[in-house]
Amino acid sequence: MYLILEVVSSQAGSLGPHRWRIVDTCGLNIGRGAGNEWVIADPYISRRAARIDYRDDQFFIENVGHTGIKINGSEPPLPPGRPHPLRDGDRISIDQYEIVVRLAQGDPPTDSTAFDFAPCEPVEGDDAVTAGFRALLDTRSTRDAGYAMGNDGAR
Repeated sequence: MYLILEVVSSQAGSLGPHRWRIVDTCGLNIGRGAGNEWVIADPYISRRAARIDYRDDQFFIENVGHTGIKINGSEPPLPPGRPHPLRDGDRISIDQYEIVVRLAQGDPPTDSTAFDFAPCEPVEGDDAVTAGFRALLDTRSTRDAGYAMGNDGAR
């Protein structure tokens, strides 16, 4: 099981092909700091804003910074230190960045780096998206194509 995350808000346009992120059962950290697996190079995002973990056959998101994290427009934002379960179709808001969550079964694709996959174990891949992975994405409902997320850690 793995997640496909896609930034769909207007900020994604400046992020290039890094608008996608694949998250496997090792999880990942999101924030503006260079030590995160998914860097959002924006001064309004905490250095470490969120953590996605996998346990008990489910993915969870946790607010670990000072940036308000909302799920499906929830008010108030998620309190720090209290993991929230993620479901297919959820929308994560980290400041002005809206990210759509897609849950996928099976093993994540390991033969493409075009979607910024950071597996538990490093794998080698090419820069092209495989036909099988593209077919998977084509079956998923996404909106506002053309958005992106940067990973350089600089502003």
